[in-house]
Amino acid sequence: MISRSLGRFAGAGLLVSGALGMAVIPATSASAGPVIVTKTQTTTVDAQCKYPILGVEPLSVRVALTGPSVIEAGSASEPLSVEIVATPGADFGPGLVLIDELASLEGSVSLATSVIAPGGGVTAAKVPVTIAPKPIDPITGTTEFTGGGRLALGTFDETGTVSIRLDGLAMNLLARDRFGDPILLPPVTRDINGVLVVDTDSDSSTFDVSCRIEPYQDTTLASFPIELEPVCNCGPPSRPTNLVGTPSQTSVALSWSASTDPDGIVVGYNVYRDGVKVTTVTGTTAVVAGLTPDTSYEFKVESIDDDGGTYASAPIRVTTDSEPIDTMAPSAPAVTAARTTSTTAQLSWTASTDDIGVVGYDVYRGDVLVATTSGLTATIAGLSVGAEYTFKVVAKDAAGNRSTPGTVVVDTGVVIETWVDLVTNMSGTASLKTMVKGSIPLRGTAVLRAWPAGFVSGELRINDSVGRLTALGFLPVTAKFGFVPSGQTTGSLQDGVLQTSSLMRIKVKEVKLFGAIPLAGGNTCQTKQLTRLNLRASGASAQAPLGTGLSGTFEMSDLNGCGALNGLVSPWTAGGGNTITLKASA
Repeated sequence: MISRSLGRFAGAGLLVSGALGMAVIPATSASAGPVIVTKTQTTTVDAQCKYPILGVEPLSVRVALTGPSVIEAGSASEPLSVEIVATPGADFGPGLVLIDELASLEGSVSLATSVIAPGGGVTAAKVPVTIAPKPIDPITGTTEFTGGGRLALGTFDETGTVSIRLDGLAMNLLARDRFGDPILLPPVTRDINGVLVVDTDSDSSTFDVSCRIEPYQDTTLASFPIELEPVCNCGPPSRPTNLVGTPSQTSVALSWSASTDPDGIVVGYNVYRDGVKVTTVTGTTAVVAGLTPDTSYEFKVESIDDDGGTYASAPIRVTTDSEPIDTMAPSAPAVTAARTTSTTAQLSWTASTDDIGVVGYDVYRGDVLVATTSGLTATIAGLSVGAEYTFKVVAKDAAGNRSTPGTVVVDTGVVIETWVDLVTNMSGTASLKTMVKGSIPLRGTAVLRAWPAGFVSGELRINDSVGRLTALGFLPVTAKFGFVPSGQTTGSLQDGVLQTSSLMRIKVKEVKLFGAIPLAGGNTCQTKQLTRLNLRASGASAQAPLGTGLSGTFEMSDLNGCGALNGLVSPWTAGGGNTITLKASA
């Protein structure tokens, strides 16, 4: 008879493995018998932790416990495999970047757990997990803490359920620079609960991080049934059959017949491409995308039951479809002479269309090729005074198909100089969506000229401007920006829609923290790459040059020439998704 007294929990302890992602260890009974199938239970717990310099930051801890599906009462059970991944909050990484010379973190995480046996017996167990050195990304500071171990369970005399609960956690960390030397950080004098701190390892090079688990969470990490004679789901599910693949150019749609499991439940299927698992599904179909046309791939499907048993199908090979042969020529462009002088002709034309896409245009004077461009304009020089020329423009696609030529006759004896000047003062804002957020007031001048064919050229001049911004979500920053044009602004004006494209070098002339502490700047502090401003406005005309207002998005590259703190300031401004809006002003 099995005793119904208080469950006995013997020999609780931790066997540290020191590696995340260890193999599942099958559990066996103490006496000879069948192998018990293991299962993994994963729980994520949210906490708040207090760090030096950074203060209190959130921490998400994912704990995975792997153990037997059923523990046999009266027999010593196999140890549980413990794996953790601790991920700090979004502001943790940017805060690390501010710590000078920081290159890596290492140390340990201590989990405080309770093992609750059938009948209510509770045994506390400290679970230390070693954290291997983690390099710190110098731009984002992104990192996470990982580790693993084994929690030894003893013998349980009483049937029922044993549960493991997370009661608390703490960390002891060591910061190092790129040479491997410790970085001494100012100590935290009180922990997250306001209690005076006691150095846990008496090592001044390390620092303790106290954590508090957020309330109102279920912190049960896992539970395992204890039975007199555990049911052994030893057999895997049946093999998936009738695997069929239907290809397209870049994907294969797979289908198969469902598997069965006489002593369990089929919970899903792993799908493999060339031996690599690409997805897991619960049904009997899957689409594998991102493939290369006219390429052979091997696929197989693996059934999974509720105890982790698997059985793979026979593999099949499927060749993706070839890319279609492009035989369709682009449409013919409509060509006009936007402007002529006695020795030049400025041509413009409408965009051609194609089933795949137009890659460029060839411009001929008679039958002589004089220009090739991907744009919609070309200026032909070196013409004779008072002569007549026939120009042809031919659109072409990537497959070499060529359109019927669009033609125009130009007489250099007739000078065409009709245009509309679009000149106005403008004002607006630029909003940054990078690690530095906020708006920059803008003022400047639009000096543009619109030609009869709709071609626009000129310049957008934006004055230097000072913006009051926020870095890393909490640091007040004052920055002075300059916008230096590189070449002409070009674009089009069609049916009242003005579109402009400008290349500019953005300078960060001054960056001050709290409006007073200089960080970087100067006339050499600028983006490594030119920034393209593609702007659009509707309702544009000679009377309202900017119509309802120009607007668009832009991207800023990394900075250089910003001095000693270039590496600190550059990540604040680099990135895309920034917006700009400009309207006519007095």
